[in-house]
Order: sequence, then C-alpha cells, then structure tokens
Amino acid sequence: MKRAITNFKPCRIFLLMVLFVTNFVVVKSQSQTSIAENERRIKSRDYASEVRNKIVDSRSKGTKLNLKSSYKAKNPNELVASSGVDIGITFWAITTERITRRKKADNNPKVIALAPQPFNISNGINNGDEFRFTLETHVLGNIYIINREQYKDGSFSAPYLIFPTKGDINDRTAPGERILIPNTSDVFEVSSISSFDSSKIKTAEFYHILITPKLLPNLPLLDSQEPREISQTEFDEFQKWDSQVGVFETNYYSKLKPPKQNSETMKRSDPLPQTIYHTAKKPGEPIFFTIVAQIKK
Repeated sequence: MKRAITNFKPCRIFLLMVLFVTNFVVVKSQSQTSIAENERRIKSRDYASEVRNKIVDSRSKGTKLNLKSSYKAKNPNELVASSGVDIGITFWAITTERITRRKKADNNPKVIALAPQPFNISNGINNGDEFRFTLETHVLGNIYIINREQYKDGSFSAPYLIFPTKGDINDRTAPGERILIPNTSDVFEVSSISSFDSSKIKTAEFYHILITPKLLPNLPLLDSQEPREISQTEFDEFQKWDSQVGVFETNYYSKLKPPKQNSETMKRSDPLPQTIYHTAKKPGEPIFFTIVAQIKK
C-alpha cells in the first residue's frame, strides 16, 4: 500500500488560511454583536428609576427638582432599550357642571367649564367623553396625530390625520416645553358610533403619535379641524418607524397643573407627566408609537 501524499501549493495554503481567519472574525463579530445587543436592553423595572431623568434635565435649570413623582413599569419584566427617546403624556378630561337657580325654575341652567382633570387612559374612556392631552419630550420634532377606529368585529377604519392644523403654534416639540393637543379651544370627543361609518360600533380609538425631525412633504397639515384620510400605503410607511415602547406610569398625576396655554415652559419643580413612553430611538430619528383607548361599555 502506497502512502497518500497531499501536495499543497503555497497559494492554496494561503487561501485556506484566509478562509479560516475570515470565518473566525465573522463568528467573533456575531458573538460580540449579540452581547452588545443584550447590553443595550434592560428590564423595564430597572429603567423605571431613571425614566424621568431626560425630561427633568431638559427643563429650566436652577429650580428645585421635583422628587415626588416616581414611576412604575407597566410590564416590569419586559426588556427595553437602555437608551432612547422618552415622551411624557398626560390626558385631561374636559367636564362641565350645570347650575340651576333654586328660587325659581330655570329651563336653561348655567353651564360652566370645570378645570380639566388628569385621567389614566389605560383604564378606558366613556362614550361622550371629551379630552385633550399634553406632550413633553427632550428632543426637537414635528408632531402628527393619526387616528384609527377599531370596531366590534376587530376591523379598523382608514387612518385619518387629526393633528396638526395649519396655523397651529403647538405642532413642534422642544426640550422643556409642554405642548397641549389639540389646543385650548378644541377637544377630542369620544363616540361609540363611528365617525366615518354610522353603521359600525366602535370598541377602541387608536391614536398613533408620529414625531419627525422635519416636516413630511407627503403629509401636509390640515386645512381645517376636519380629519383627512391618508392612504394605507402612506400609513404603512409611517409604521416602519415603529419601535418597541416601554410604558411607565406614576400615581402622582393628581397634582399636575392643568394646561392654560398651547405651549408652556416647564420648571424642574413642576410635577412630571402621568405616563412616559420610552422609545428605542435616537434623537433625530422619526418616532412612531400607538396609544390605545378602549371605549367602556
């Protein structure tokens, strides 16, 4: 039996060495990337203690820090990005009171508006409710609100742009500023009957919050308060900016000051937002996330 001898030429040896090193580098790089990805994510309950920091730090300096508001993660074991953009939102119920004179019957009782009261939209909303909401973040951006209705059969309406309107001065975020949406004179009204198809019963309102570094040419501002339908294709493009969102809530929101202007400069001593949405985005990137309001039966 003859011994088999493999005759490797120098060039062949060099090629094998290159392949081996390349494979080693790729495997190592993938391993490092995997580790880095894990390092960039932490449990929500661990991020809860620092979720307010970016908003607080963006407020006016030199004022006493509000230490009373603490946040709890809605899903404590959920993994969230260890860094990102935080958006603080508070919902305000608009209520009225009817006052009738006692001395004589009054068929037209006086109606006065009560101070808006903060409420937790995750508990649901009632048919006929009216509300506004305030938004505060630590980045610059243009705000768009897109609304979709969800019906009893699980289907959705077409997406409609409901904010902003041409001439609005509160359609852009800025660090330290609290924005009132839609404004001091208008409200969002909830109805269990579809606004777009009276034959359908609504079960929920979906409010899609879109914040972009620049105005979107393909999403012009509204000419009036009337919502404008946008195509499903365009909406799908906006949804590509969606990212994981961690939700953090505080029970201290009853101390919040009702908004008096469309835009207000916040102090570090002012109460913090009711809910903070932590997005896995970097400043300057488009942000898209959704707030669901279930309509109570």
